[in-house]
Amino acid sequence: MITTGGHRLHFFAEARGDVFFFQDLDEGTEICSNPNAGCAVDFPGLASGEETDTVGRFAPTVGAEWSYPVARDFAGGRLLLEPRVQLVASPTGRNDAAIVNEDSQSIEFDYAGLFDFNKATGYDAFEDGQRANIGIDASAKWDNGIELEASIGRQFRIQETDAFDFSSGLGEKSSDFVGSLNLRLGGRFGVENRFRFDADDSRFARIESLGYFRTGPISGNVTYIRLNEENVAANLVRREELTATARLRIARHWYAGGEWRLDLEPPPLRDNNGDLILPPPASRTIRQDFTIGYSDECSTFAVTYRRDQTRTTNLSPNEAFLLTFTLKSLVQ
Repeated sequence: MITTGGHRLHFFAEARGDVFFFQDLDEGTEICSNPNAGCAVDFPGLASGEETDTVGRFAPTVGAEWSYPVARDFAGGRLLLEPRVQLVASPTGRNDAAIVNEDSQSIEFDYAGLFDFNKATGYDAFEDGQRANIGIDASAKWDNGIELEASIGRQFRIQETDAFDFSSGLGEKSSDFVGSLNLRLGGRFGVENRFRFDADDSRFARIESLGYFRTGPISGNVTYIRLNEENVAANLVRREELTATARLRIARHWYAGGEWRLDLEPPPLRDNNGDLILPPPASRTIRQDFTIGYSDECSTFAVTYRRDQTRTTNLSPNEAFLLTFTLKSLVQ
């Protein structure tokens, strides 16, 4: 609904029911109630020695969203502002301990997903409780091709939820701040940034930056990422990486390029017993790619020589040749 004054109103509701059937919970590394049978940890949702279980839940959601986009011309450009407020209500206690969470462990919380009323990535977790998602978008575009975009937002909850690990920035009564800041200078240069800021610890929990350029036959980009999340169960660890990519057009359809990926915070190398073998270096090359390819309006074919420097106690560096073929579009 759009009012005569330009206010946008959106109402939504969802009636959802889930039924989970678990089998062979005492085998492999699944979470179950019998650690002596080879399970990872004790699972409180089952009686001792039980191997199967059936769990059901009813998880409805209702909500309303308001936004007010406004625009104004100024100094040879155009300014756009849009504040948004989303109110969502669901029953609490929808994440029973008997439900094994397999498909919703890794949550990437950013501004693009702030107004998803259920931020779980799969069906095992459900975002329950009463909450408000609040944010604002702003952009300025000038006639000379310069564009500037910014956004910031946050979630507020009446009660906490155990649908997410707190390292994701969600689940507590006040979430982390999420936002973006992008600058484009025509089609030749641009910088894009996404961030998540932990207000409780006064630090950035996640930073992703991309700078790209194109001039004549040369194009490339540089990507920087820093993750301060640490959640071993969801494969989230502290990481800082820098990746540089460049491409040179050597003919109308032919190009040569390369990629260099650098680990700026490599972990120390340990043996199977956890003993230190080598201390962490200041930085370490993760991967190098050298590519020659052909590209036209229909397809792309490339030959890549890759040096993968990934190293663990059971995996040594390796080299490989890759052949890739991509169809850009399919016409019926």
